[in-house]
Amino acid sequence: MLGTIVNALAIVAGSLRGLSFSKGMATRYREILIPFLGW
Repeated sequence: MLGTIVNALAIVAGSLRGLSFSKGMATRYREILIPFLGW
């Protein structure tokens, strides 16, 4: 039971870390991507 809880917390933490990482990448390359996308 405890192992599944720890695994779920690890998955949630990993997904949150991935979301924040991709958000940082988007803000970092916004100046490069927006002219190509037409935004």
